[in-house]
Amino acid sequence: MATSRTQLARTAGIAAAVLLVLLVAGRLTSAGLGSAEAPAPLGKLPPTPPETTDPPSPVISAVMLRAGRHRLAFGAGSVWVANDNGTVNRVDPQADHIVGDTIRVAGEHAGLRGAAVGAGAVWVPIANPGALARIDVATTRVTATIPLGRPLRDPVGITATDDAVWVTCCAFEIAGRPAGKLIRVDPASGKVTARITLPEDPLAVAAAPGEVWVATEEGGAIRVDPASNRVAKVFRGGPRGAAQTVAVGTDGVVWLANPGDGTVIRLDPSAPDRTHAQDLDAATQLAVGPDEVWAVATNDQIVVRIDQADGVVTGRFPVSYVRSVQSIAYGAGSVWAIQGGETLLRLDPEMVER
Repeated sequence: MATSRTQLARTAGIAAAVLLVLLVAGRLTSAGLGSAEAPAPLGKLPPTPPETTDPPSPVISAVMLRAGRHRLAFGAGSVWVANDNGTVNRVDPQADHIVGDTIRVAGEHAGLRGAAVGAGAVWVPIANPGALARIDVATTRVTATIPLGRPLRDPVGITATDDAVWVTCCAFEIAGRPAGKLIRVDPASGKVTARITLPEDPLAVAAAPGEVWVATEEGGAIRVDPASNRVAKVFRGGPRGAAQTVAVGTDGVVWLANPGDGTVIRLDPSAPDRTHAQDLDAATQLAVGPDEVWAVATNDQIVVRIDQADGVVTGRFPVSYVRSVQSIAYGAGSVWAIQGGETLLRLDPEMVER
């Protein structure tokens, strides 16, 4: 029995020794020692990607609208949204949402073509049968519908001051020669007081004290004297034309968005020979702020800020937050933009990318 136990012990010891050798050999082989094949070298670790952060959002609030075409105006302390279904909404900047009832201006297929605020009212042109609706800003009720004598064929523009409402329409109506009209309405009497035939086809209109400016299909601007209801001056545009929008800055300088030439033109009426053209692809809509002009531009329809003093682009809202803009206005210290045909955005002017 003693011999047998000794033999078992020896056998167990030999087995343990063999196992140890095998384990050591395995470790050495896994490390590449005793192997004919060299280990593959470790390559450089890929660089750690830089941390990316989204730019701060400029969106102060968002108001959902009925999907469709909408046009904006700011005045009398409110944002006014003219909808393509014949209605108008009022948005209160203090509450950042639609207040009051939806204002029914015309039939669903009559075609509202914009809005302007002046003389204590919101003025909305109606394409068919051709009329101008007056909405009282205090009661938000339609108090008059003024016939304009004819249907309003696109493109239609509107602007208002304390003593006049101006409507442009009916470009390209007669092939081969200009056919556009500038119609003047007296807000006090509610009557058409002038119909001015323009020498170039009109696309938009804007007014300032003592003058009216019409953007033209030829890419320039027409200055109309409201005292005489006559064309005072024609400023010729670029070779490709189509000044889609016109605005008058706080300093009296005239701004033209010209998508045909891919520019925004700064025109100083006191020095018409010193125009400045800022390259800006597909520039369309314009809105005037205290020191800047806001433009909708490029194929993404983003919003760009332009300095009023020199006409240079100084920033834009991040495209990740603001794009596909169809209408724009400025008021209550904010930029207002219709995005995607269904959302009214209120934007902080300071939150632009430079």
